[in-house]
Amino acid sequence: MAQPRVKTWVKEVLTFADLNAEFNNILNNARDVVSPLTDTLEMNGNALVLDADDDTSIVASTDDQIDITIGGVLIYTITASTFDFNGKRLDLDADADSSLRETADDVLALELQGFDAFIFDGDVGSPVNGLTFKSSSTGTYPSITAQGTDTDIGLNFVMKGAGNFDIDGGTGAILINAKELVLDDDLDTSITCDTDDRIDIRSQAFDFLKLDGSVVDPVNGMTIAATATGVPATITAHGENPAGINLVPNGAEAIYIDGGKLAGKCFNNSMSWNPGGGSVADGSSVSTAITMTGAVLGDFAIVSTNSTDYTSSTEVNLTAHVSAADEATIVLYNNSGGAFTPGSDTYYVRVLSLA
Repeated sequence: MAQPRVKTWVKEVLTFADLNAEFNNILNNARDVVSPLTDTLEMNGNALVLDADDDTSIVASTDDQIDITIGGVLIYTITASTFDFNGKRLDLDADADSSLRETADDVLALELQGFDAFIFDGDVGSPVNGLTFKSSSTGTYPSITAQGTDTDIGLNFVMKGAGNFDIDGGTGAILINAKELVLDDDLDTSITCDTDDRIDIRSQAFDFLKLDGSVVDPVNGMTIAATATGVPATITAHGENPAGINLVPNGAEAIYIDGGKLAGKCFNNSMSWNPGGGSVADGSSVSTAITMTGAVLGDFAIVSTNSTDYTSSTEVNLTAHVSAADEATIVLYNNSGGAFTPGSDTYYVRVLSLA
C-alpha cells in the first residue's frame, strides 16, 4: 500500500527532524509511494523498462500498437487485430518440445516431442485453394474438404517413397464417389465406376474389363481364382445352387477356347409335333421344319423332347440339322423293327452358330 505521511501537521513549530523524516520516507520507500496507484499511470508513448541494462521493455511504439523488446530485439508486436510473433516459436508445454512455429516463410510447423509432426505449407505462388478440417456431430464423419476459388478442387494425397495410402490401418474403405482412380503416369490406366454398380478397368484408355453388378437384387456372381502348379485357373459361378455361366460374344462373333472357335451365337426354339400323325412305320422317317431365326447352313443343330417313348427303343433316331437360313429340320427315323407311335409332344431345337 502507499506509504503514509510520517506526521500530520497542526499549528506548531516545524523542526529539521520533521523535515528529515518526510524526505526519508520518500527515498527509502519509493515503490510504496506509487503502489497501489490511485489513478491512471500515463506512459505517454514512453517505454516501460523492465531490466537493469535497459534492453527489455514494453512500449506503445505507435498509436494502438504495443512492442515487446527482449534483449534489445523486438520479439512481439500487438495490435487490436494481430499478435505478431516475428518468426518466434510458441512453446506449448513445460519441457519446450511441443511448439508452434514458422519453419520457413509461409510454412507453419506443429512440433510434438521435438519432432515436426504436422507441417502446414502455404508457400505457393498466388494460393487460391486450401483445406477445411471439419468436426462432426454424433453419427456423422468428420471431414477434410478442399476449399478455395476454383470450381472443381481435388485432394492430392502424396505418400513418401514407397508408402501406402491406408484407411483405418488398412481395413477401412476408400470412397471414390464415382471419380476415376488413375494408376499410371500418362493417365490412361484407371479404375472407375462410370455408371451405378458397374466398375470399369481401363488400360491405354480402353475399357479393358467391365464388372457389371447393376442387375436388380443380385444373387449370383463370378469367382476368378488363381491355382497351384498343374491346375487350370478357374472362373466359377457362385450364388444360387445350381448357377450357370453365360458367355455373351459382342455382335455376331464367336466364343473361343485357347484360340480355337468353340461356338458363336446360340438360337433356341420349340414346337409341338405329332410325328407321322401318331405312327411311324418301320424303316421309314418323318420330318418337320422349325423356325430358327439367325441360323445359317453349316451351323450345328440338336433336338430333344420330354417324351419317354424314345427311351424304350435304341433303334429310333431323333436328329436335327439346319436346312436353310433361319430354319432347321427335325427328323425321326424308325429302325426298331415295328411301328413307332410316339404321339404328340413338345420338341426343343438348339442351333450353335460358328459364323
